[in-house]
Amino acid sequence: MERIDVLKIDIEGGELAALRGAEVILGNSPRMMLVIEIIDDHCKRAGYSGRELFDFIVGKGFKGYLPKPWPRVEAVAAYDPGYFDNIIFLKGYGELSPLRRAERSPRSRLWDPCSTS
Repeated sequence: MERIDVLKIDIEGGELAALRGAEVILGNSPRMMLVIEIIDDHCKRAGYSGRELFDFIVGKGFKGYLPKPWPRVEAVAAYDPGYFDNIIFLKGYGELSPLRRAERSPRSRLWDPCSTS
């Protein structure tokens, strides 16, 4: 397999090892969606932090989005250890639009795929 379009990972702390093993495929996949649950406790049991995993993924050219509340997704630039759910990472999609400021955080933005503005 040379490239993939979508990868969903939930292996309770084994995510970083899996992604390191898939680096060639990640590099060969110009447009890709990665859905991954990052839970700091699971990561720490495997010898790394959730922030390290998040930063590894972003370092591969992905942008992170929190899929809550669906169908909106909130762009996220840094790992939050208090967030316990899947994160959608996109590579090769550019900026999702239309984007609007989120009320929860001055650093985040909302994407509403149903919006026409």
